[in-house]
Amino acid sequence: MRILQISPELDGGGVDRLLYDYSIRMRDQADIDFVVMSKTEGILEGPLAEHDFAIYHIPQMREDLAGHKKCLRDIIRKNKYDIVHDHRGYRGYFALKIADNEGVPVRIAHSHIASIPETAAQQAVRTLFTGLVKRRATNLFACGRLAASWMWGQRTLDNNGVRIMTNAIDTSKFAFDSKTRREVRDEFSLGDGLVVGNVARFADQKNHRYLIEIFNEMQKMDSRAKLVLVGRGEREDEMRSLVDDLGIHDKVLFLGVRDDVPRLLNAMDVFVMPSLYEGLPVTVVEAQANGLPVIASSTITDEVFFGGPSEQLDLGLSACEWARKAVEVGGSRRENGAFSVNPTLLEQYGIDQAAARQLAWYENVVKNCGH
Repeated sequence: MRILQISPELDGGGVDRLLYDYSIRMRDQADIDFVVMSKTEGILEGPLAEHDFAIYHIPQMREDLAGHKKCLRDIIRKNKYDIVHDHRGYRGYFALKIADNEGVPVRIAHSHIASIPETAAQQAVRTLFTGLVKRRATNLFACGRLAASWMWGQRTLDNNGVRIMTNAIDTSKFAFDSKTRREVRDEFSLGDGLVVGNVARFADQKNHRYLIEIFNEMQKMDSRAKLVLVGRGEREDEMRSLVDDLGIHDKVLFLGVRDDVPRLLNAMDVFVMPSLYEGLPVTVVEAQANGLPVIASSTITDEVFFGGPSEQLDLGLSACEWARKAVEVGGSRRENGAFSVNPTLLEQYGIDQAAARQLAWYENVVKNCGH
């Protein structure tokens, strides 16, 4: 069984990590290749190459549409895939059209996002291409019900026309460990104050400006508080300038993209995520698997919460109100390994179980296509 996974990049983002975790668990039963549109090598490409996965870099659509389509056509034609699985939602139209024309029997369009702010013109474009994607895709996927409804339509979801592929994690890696907590805090000189964490790309969607404003209020309530930001992106320099302007540069750590997020979560006391929109953010699952309290915006689907001291707040509330709530829940204490054996967590979000389910689905759908 030959599968092509198509994603914008293979860096430290939630979707990127998701593809990595699923794929390495399928490598003995399937040949999986990747297509990415990034010009630079993401941090997950090296580990994937070590497992003998092929990774193709192609031009972005907005920079070279003709080259983008030609590269996709050449790759798909050469490798004769059974499945092309595109993770860009309606933006995967050209890949699915090419896959259809090249005779790929299983063509999947996958939505990982919901409720993007749009102009009327942007909504019209999305509506047009969503309809075109539905004609070319054999199957529609989403990370959760909100992402499914927003991208593919509530009627399609209600009629069982969308498969929900869980944003699963390796739960064993995220269990809280008090020794690791102290080691990380010592390594980054975090002290004994409240540590606020966030793992996200520096992009408008993630609302880092508001997060920093929230932390600015928090550090007024706890002068020892620190903010740990993991990720990189186009808004990073702007956020660094904001931190300098607020005079809190000695309390904010920009750690870049990291491959040790499970370890870093141990040092945090509260995970704050005021995103403008999301699909089903895997970082929120990871934080809860570590036992971390999560304060997230009400724009994030409640599917991602499975208990514990976590809350959703409206983005219309003041930064001070968010800060008070984050300080309040940040006082929770975790026990070693407490969440690693949570039956609900393992069944819903355990990567071994989820990867086995998804592999069985792939095998079944290919078999039914006569391959």
